[in-house]
Amino acid sequence: DEIRLQQRVELKRKKKIRRSDPGRMYRLRLKFVEQAKRYLGIPYAKKYFEPGTPEYESKLFLDCCGLVRRVMYDLSKEFGFVIGPWNQSYMFDTLPKTITHLSDVQPGDLVFISATYYNEKMKKQRHDLTHVEIMLGNEEKTIGARWNNGKVQFFDSYKFISKSYHSQIYTIKSIDHWLKGICKSYCSQHSWRRRRSTKIDKKSIFYSPDQPNRGHRRHRRTHSSKPNKGTIGSSPSSINSSNKKVHHRRKRRRRTKRSKSHKRSSSVKLSSETTNLNSNGEQIPLSATSDIQSVSDNDILVDNDDDDDDDDDDDDSVEVIGNQLAEMNCQDEQQQCDDSDSLDEALDAEHCDDDNGNNLI
Repeated sequence: DEIRLQQRVELKRKKKIRRSDPGRMYRLRLKFVEQAKRYLGIPYAKKYFEPGTPEYESKLFLDCCGLVRRVMYDLSKEFGFVIGPWNQSYMFDTLPKTITHLSDVQPGDLVFISATYYNEKMKKQRHDLTHVEIMLGNEEKTIGARWNNGKVQFFDSYKFISKSYHSQIYTIKSIDHWLKGICKSYCSQHSWRRRRSTKIDKKSIFYSPDQPNRGHRRHRRTHSSKPNKGTIGSSPSSINSSNKKVHHRRKRRRRTKRSKSHKRSSSVKLSSETTNLNSNGEQIPLSATSDIQSVSDNDILVDNDDDDDDDDDDDDSVEVIGNQLAEMNCQDEQQQCDDSDSLDEALDAEHCDDDNGNNLI
């Protein structure tokens, strides 16, 4: 294991040295610009063109950040990473090196524009960034998608007057970190982390055959009455902790159900310890006489109009009442059992959903 670890560290060190090679970085810059040129003439967005026009019928549309992201997807192997799906604000946060002199600009560097929208209802972007273009390394010339009703094209200067925003501030960022295979946020305010992996569909404009698969769709499991044994990839500690939580929750709810059922059935339960004497001097359960009203409320009919019934009739009536009350207790116990079973199934289903939700994260 130690030998493998040393070999892995050595490979990483060599890869870092190779990616930091100035000659390789400059060649990748040129390749980045050439790849962007392949999208010249691609329209900005479908909604800005008339139906029936070639631009409207185009299969691909690219806005300002869409062009940069598309080129980065195409060259993901060369750069060593797949760029995130966010807009120009995300790209700005992943490039910490700012270029202050135009003479230091190299092909592929990005120029960002921060401004204020005329329309106050427009969604405010992070860092107030509204636009991005690719520098060609020839003074102020750029390539990008600037106009809503335009296409990807060359521009003589990155400076322009917009009808949508004002008070422009231009910031040029070096892509050296991307060339070295580093793509992470250097902004303390925005971490830019995805909660779940996404799959790029083949019909998406960002799909590339050479692009590595960055995730797959997960299907939610249907509810099952069987306890969840855990999912592949889950650690034993997480499985045990989740099972303990479900066990304690189930136990607590079961005790609550039992106490409620006990209170409900105690008013009609026959007491074997407390007795009372009837008119003939025989002992009968006290609850049988005191709870006649509650029994009658549950549709149990008792005939008390004739006080001259013989002893056998009295014994039979008491026996009938006892049998009917016993049936009610059995029904209560059965209902309690059914409630516990349904509670177990609901908790198992809830546990299944919780596990699936955690795996999705």
